[in-house]
Amino acid sequence: AERYQIVAEQIRDTDFTAQTELMAAAVKAVQEMVGTLRDGRNLAGIRANQRKIRSLESQADAVLLELESEFYTPGYPPLRAIILKDLFSLNEKVVDRCRDAANVIALVILKNS
Repeated sequence: AERYQIVAEQIRDTDFTAQTELMAAAVKAVQEMVGTLRDGRNLAGIRANQRKIRSLESQADAVLLELESEFYTPGYPPLRAIILKDLFSLNEKVVDRCRDAANVIALVILKNS
């Protein structure tokens, strides 16, 4: 958010919707996994959410590649490319961290079952 505030005027017309929807879905899946942990050892529910997060992470990678492909068109402003690459990468890392958290939760369940 701090980086966005610094460059908000320069990227006001950028659409982050695809990434934010994937981030929200990944965070929700992790929340469901934590809820499953609290409710007991539901390995099937944990695994289902883990598969969902892996799918979301794969989609996030594809979205990142699509968004960054625009940077390679002739005449694309270099500073804008650097700014957006940084922000797009940070957004994609949110989904990566959700995947990491999901893997840890799955390991905890497996270890304690």
